[in-house]
Amino acid sequence: MESKEISWWTIPALEIMNDKQWCNRIIELCADNVGIKDEDILKRTRKRNICEARQVAAYVLRNTTGMSLEAIGKRLNIDHATVYHSGKHVKDLMEYDKIFVANWQKILEMKRPEPTFE
Repeated sequence: MESKEISWWTIPALEIMNDKQWCNRIIELCADNVGIKDEDILKRTRKRNICEARQVAAYVLRNTTGMSLEAIGKRLNIDHATVYHSGKHVKDLMEYDKIFVANWQKILEMKRPEPTFE
């Protein structure tokens, strides 16, 4: 039996999201969930709905990527310590605030898509 040489053009295209694409997707979902523009999450404001969306985005990115706190912070326009604090804050809210969980459940449970080979 003759073996075929596999080259890059014989492998089917994969839908693999890099970190930047995944960050953009999470920011988009968090912004849509509270009815704001994607750019608003990146603004330095303390409005509750924007802060909450930013904190959830930081939490999801921290748990679904291998990105450092500093890299996540740069992407969300916040300090690395704020990314750390956001994770703790969201965990606390998930434990004690049922309304928060109901509003954010789908996004909080997101997993990064794995590549499939068919």
